[in-house]
Formats: sequence, C-alpha cells, structure tokens
Amino acid sequence: MKFPLLTRPAVLSILLLSVITSARGELVIRYGEINNPAIFGVEMPDDLSFYGRADMVYAISLQKYQTGPYLVTELVVDIGGVTSQFRVYATEAFDPSVLTDALPQQGAPKAVTQRTGVPTAVEKLRQQADDSLNSAQGGLVVKDYPTSTHAKTIEYRLARAEDVRDLYEAMMDLYIRNGREAVVSRRESVNDSQEVKQVISRLGGTLFVFE
Repeated sequence: MKFPLLTRPAVLSILLLSVITSARGELVIRYGEINNPAIFGVEMPDDLSFYGRADMVYAISLQKYQTGPYLVTELVVDIGGVTSQFRVYATEAFDPSVLTDALPQQGAPKAVTQRTGVPTAVEKLRQQADDSLNSAQGGLVVKDYPTSTHAKTIEYRLARAEDVRDLYEAMMDLYIRNGREAVVSRRESVNDSQEVKQVISRLGGTLFVFE
C-alpha cells in the first residue's frame, strides 16, 4: 500500500494533534492492591503505567523550566541500578511577562513584557502554543527516533502542572516517611460502597492512580 508524501506543515500538524490528546484524572493513593510490598506503581490516564522497586529510588525531584514557547513542570524519579529515569511532566504556554517577577529590581525589558519588537514568527509560535494548550487534555509524549527514544527516559505527560505537583508531593511524603492518607480497603453493603482510609508511611506497596 502506498501512502501520500506529507509536507512539513502537515507533519507538524499531526504531531501537534498527537500531543493534545489524553484524559485528565484526580490522584488517588491506594495501599494493599500490589501484592509485592517492595513495588510501587503509578497508573496514568489512557491505561499507561509505571511500576518499580521502592528501595531502588534514590532521588525524587520537581523542577519548572521554560523551553521554547512552553513552561514545563517536571517530576523526575531516579532509579538505582538502571540508567533510565521515570519522568512525568505537564506543559503550558510560557508567558514572557513572568520575567518581571524574576527581575524585580531591574524589571524585564518592555520588548519581553509587552511583546514589542518580538519577531512575527516567534509571536506566531507563542500563539500556536496558547491555542493548542488551551484545548489540551494531557498528552501523548512525542519522541524522535532514535535520538530521544534511546535517551534512557520513561516519560509520561499529564494535563496540568497541578497533577504533576500532586504526584510529587504524595511520593515525597512517603519517600521521607511523613505519611499520607491512602485507601486501604472497601466496605461493601447492599446499598453502598465505602472506602476505608488510613495514614501510611512507606512507598513500597503503594499505588498512585489518576482516576
């Protein structure tokens, strides 16, 4: 079967559409659903998941940075004994006016805060980011084979920066044993189903679910 050749704009449009498709969910912490207490798991929207050994986690970090027309909030979990990283991130359109807060003494240049003197192509790219992210529901991670596919990263994209931060805070509370409330069982009755919750303080055996 022959496929028509795609122009560069058509390819970019397909990539953009693939980035903005996914579902949003609320984070729920469950304990006891994983039979192996040494394992923790994260269930993402769209039936995607990650499972790993809790005792092999040696670093959990959260960062926020700007790249091109996007502002990225990213959770990174480093796993000992392997070269791969578990990464979860969310993107939003970058607003240049935030540089005013970053430079309170000197103030950001007017060309940045008021977008005067910004090249038309750059402003158009920023507007495209605004338009696509306004309708985004999370997303499919787009990788460039083999450059990024061989970069030893396991990546997931969530709909909102708040979702990434919620996951980071929940994992950190268990990693440093501050404790977190989790669903440990259900009480079933004829007319009702009630979740039983208690505070847990270990990462192993915990399942983080975006429902």
